[in-house]
Amino acid sequence: MSDPVVENLIDRFRGRSRLGIKKYGTTLDDNNLSLKEWLTHMMEELMDASLYANKMIMVLDKMDEDEIINHNRSTNHQS
Repeated sequence: MSDPVVENLIDRFRGRSRLGIKKYGTTLDDNNLSLKEWLTHMMEELMDASLYANKMIMVLDKMDEDEIINHNRSTNHQS
């Protein structure tokens, strides 16, 4: 048995890896950044993630409860 959610994420990871190799000409495994550089990259990515989360919260704050429920229903039926 296969979980389509897991498979979708694996496909996304593979696509992201291909994009990174094309863009930077190296794999994560071959990239010899220092520990501090790796941590800085991670921190910057997490900062971006918190910005994305905050944007979504701001959008939800502007919606009333019925809009949120209808949005959730329409999103769940698209799968």
